[in-house]
Amino acid sequence: MLTRGHPPFADSVEISVAEIDPDGSIDEHVHPSSDHAYLVAEGRATAIVGGEQFVLRKGDCLYIPRGMMHELKVDGPESFAFVVFWAPARSVEASIL
Repeated sequence: MLTRGHPPFADSVEISVAEIDPDGSIDEHVHPSSDHAYLVAEGRATAIVGGEQFVLRKGDCLYIPRGMMHELKVDGPESFAFVVFWAPARSVEASIL
């Protein structure tokens, strides 16, 4: 099965594809009930997870434990495209900014 966007999987996992414009960012936030990971498809970004900084490039994977504050800033002139995995799947109220 091939789906795009936010596919409805089982409650145990959620997978989506995201893209952030050049110089874009995701503000600091936390997912209290889900672990998640980023798999980088294109671009470069800097993530801060629990106060620790990580430079992300194509092919990198970053694990973010549930309850850990995190943020992301795109570096450079190209978009940042990545696959996001959550386990268990998030509820609508799952993110706290």
